[in-house]
Amino acid sequence: MKAARRAIALTVLGSAAVLAVWALSAAVGHSDAALAGALATIALCLITGWYAWLNNQLVVHNQEQLAELRRSATDLRRSRAIVFANLADRVGAAVNELPGKLSNPGFDAGIRAGVLWRPEELRELEQLAAHLGPWVAAPLVQVVNYLNWISARVAEVRAVPVLTGYDYTKFPKEKWEWAWAETMRQLPITAKLARDEAERLSTSETAT
Repeated sequence: MKAARRAIALTVLGSAAVLAVWALSAAVGHSDAALAGALATIALCLITGWYAWLNNQLVVHNQEQLAELRRSATDLRRSRAIVFANLADRVGAAVNELPGKLSNPGFDAGIRAGVLWRPEELRELEQLAAHLGPWVAAPLVQVVNYLNWISARVAEVRAVPVLTGYDYTKFPKEKWEWAWAETMRQLPITAKLARDEAERLSTSETAT
C-alpha cells in the first residue's frame, strides 16, 4: 500500500513537471526554436525516466502482492492440515470406544453405548484431504469405507431392542475385527502425515 501511494504521488508530480516543461516549450517556441527544442528534449527525458520509475514501482508492488498471496496460501494449507489431524483424532477416539473383538465381554453394550462420528465429519475429512494432496487423500478413501461399514453394522445392532437381543450368529465377526483394526491403524497415520505437513509449513515460513 505504501509503495502504491508513493507511486500515485510521484506520478502526479511527474505529470505536472512534464506538463510544465511542455507549456514552457510551447510558450517560447515562436521566439526561440533552439530553446524550445532543448525544453522538448528535457520533457522527453522526464517522460522516459518517469515511466521507467513507474514500471519499477509496479514490479515491486506486484512482487509484494505475490509474496502476500503465497503467505496466505501457506497459512490456509497449514490450517487445513491441523484441522484434518484434530478431526482424525476425534473420529479415531470414537472408533476406539467401540469394542474391537466380538469375544470381548460386553460387546453388545459397547456397540450400543459408543458415540459414533457424524457423516458430515467424514465428508469434512475427505474435503480437507483433497486439499492437502493424494498422499493423505488416497489412504483416507479406504478408512472412510471402513468407517461407513462399521457405522452401518452399529445401526443394525441398535435397531434391535436390548430386551429382544441381537442375533450375533449373523454378525460378520471377522470383517468387523479387520475393519476396526485397520481403521485404528490407518487413521492415526493420516493424522500424523497432516501434522508433519503443518510443521513443515511452519518451519519453511519461519526460515523465509
